[in-house]
Amino acid sequence: MNEHGQIIPLNLVLDYPVFWYEYKFLRDFVQNFYDAIGYLEWHRRFKWSYVGCCLSMEAADVSFSYEWLIPIGASTKRGDNAKFAGYFGEGFKIAALNGLRDYRWDISGGSSDWAMRVTTADMPIDGIKLKTLAYRLEKREPSPNTTLTINNMNVSAELVDAVLLSFFYPENVLFGEKIWEGRQGAIFKRSDAPLPRHYIYTSEFGKTGIIFASYQAAGSINVPLVICNHMFEKKDRDRKALYHFDIICLLKDLVFAIDAEASFIVLEYFKRYWYAYDKKRIDLESFYGIISTLVRNVSKSQELTHEFKEKYPNLLVAERVKRNDITGINRRSQALSWKYQSETKYKLVQQNFALLGYPLLEDECEKSGGYTVVNTANEQEKKYIHVLEQCAYAVYEDFFGFEKLPECRIIRNSNATWMGLANCFRRKEKRNSYGHLLRYTMTYVAIKQGMLQKGLFALALATYMHELCHVFGGDASSNYSRALSDILTVQLLKIDEIAKFSALWDAL
Repeated sequence: MNEHGQIIPLNLVLDYPVFWYEYKFLRDFVQNFYDAIGYLEWHRRFKWSYVGCCLSMEAADVSFSYEWLIPIGASTKRGDNAKFAGYFGEGFKIAALNGLRDYRWDISGGSSDWAMRVTTADMPIDGIKLKTLAYRLEKREPSPNTTLTINNMNVSAELVDAVLLSFFYPENVLFGEKIWEGRQGAIFKRSDAPLPRHYIYTSEFGKTGIIFASYQAAGSINVPLVICNHMFEKKDRDRKALYHFDIICLLKDLVFAIDAEASFIVLEYFKRYWYAYDKKRIDLESFYGIISTLVRNVSKSQELTHEFKEKYPNLLVAERVKRNDITGINRRSQALSWKYQSETKYKLVQQNFALLGYPLLEDECEKSGGYTVVNTANEQEKKYIHVLEQCAYAVYEDFFGFEKLPECRIIRNSNATWMGLANCFRRKEKRNSYGHLLRYTMTYVAIKQGMLQKGLFALALATYMHELCHVFGGDASSNYSRALSDILTVQLLKIDEIAKFSALWDAL
């Protein structure tokens, strides 16, 4: 070494096309200290200060050879079975390159008996002189500590705070009460400490909770928890934050490891997803698997299962209904109608809540008499139905495409939520004389028996027409809506004729 120190060039050309933002490469500097100390001792052995434009960091009782800082890919963490925030052996070198080249930071440090400053060196290649990153190395008095100082660092104190609080350690001020901790990771409640403005987050979830992956903040979640999966590795080193589907994968891995008591607490935080189902065969953004595992965890404890049911008594399990299950779809529709009209405020949940002893939506509906009980009409009821049918033939003619109107049955139970129903089946499509597409045929329609009495002709006719209109489609279909509009037009044009049938009705 000469009096100015030895220049050690790195095989890292200065114009190497990598551009990290300040948060990222500042965090990579801190990461080297963090991995050397470990999270259990981090709060005690790491010291730092940011005064003016100078950031100083020191790790107590940590020393290593400067040779680890020279080759790309070299890391003291390679070959170690322990988990670290860093691993690739390039973080310090790339961070130093970005800091010196793009921001003109003055970076220096030392460990053991050496000190260095980041600089540049000339490297001739094939007659061309290139600039490379380099270290100016000098001897110093041996020290048990490692230091790093960055001068000319014109960044906000909030950015520095965001970086330093992005590492996992129990004393982190963003962490509240601990819910669970194990080899796989840890879960804390989110403290009341404000999140630094530059803190990393996942855009789909906002900034309510924090997700840690491999001991570093890597994204966010929309519940006030700090969720840490130490075994989850972020594959894309240049991406700022984990995506929605990454968060789901991280949570799925972690919830398998947590106990029943922690699952109870976490399940409550994720209440908005209790009715989540996969929307397709492979749904990378669904919370279904996460909620399913949490429920299974809770169900392993009889005491917690009982406590959960005491706290949430009005849950109903709504299993998935296949699209081709017409009967199941009809039962679900009626059960939902019953639920919405029920005085009890029920909440629907996914099928795995049955493990906690919650009843099915359809079973509870049937138990409460919410389903329509359909019977054939008696002789008096048939007289009223005959008036409705004669009105339909006379006023609407071939509008519904029937050569013979379907049988009209009676809904007997007064608790049924539907005023009427139609039993429909797909048919070969054709159009009626008004140009509407006829999509279904019917075996029968049904209306509530309470409508078949004097003075209720208008209500009975409206319900009867509504059900016959389902030959055009479901309630939400545009074809059905257009047909219903034409029905109303016909009624206005033939109101005198309809009045005659109303008189016949009341005469019964």
